Amino acid sequence: MSKEKIERFLVEPNLSPVFGQTITKDTELDVWTEDKKVHQIIKDLTITTISEDGTETDNYDMKFKSEMTLKIKDGTRLLWTETQGYVLPSHQRLMTREELKAEIDELDNIEGLE
Repeated sequence: MSKEKIERFLVEPNLSPVFGQTITKDTELDVWTEDKKVHQIIKDLTITTISEDGTETDNYDMKFKSEMTLKIKDGTRLLWTETQGYVLPSHQRLMTREELKAEIDELDNIEGLE
């Protein structure tokens, strides 16, 4: 197949806005999820997540508590979820509108993308 017949396409981006925050060395947060099962403290580029939950039936009452500490880099962007609190995005890069616009403007410099 000749190169002249090959078209160049872009993968459609997901433009859904999400809640999150850029964490810097000066960020200090003390937050709870809406259901009060997850408590997070963010300070000195460290996220401490404390989770408590449980199940109660006629036969037993089970409760668990876990604590996780995560050290992140200055400028890390975290995604907010109502059930888990702040989390690292699993596969996507979080961008501001200005950053997205700059990337779209850069597409004008790619030969063959019309």
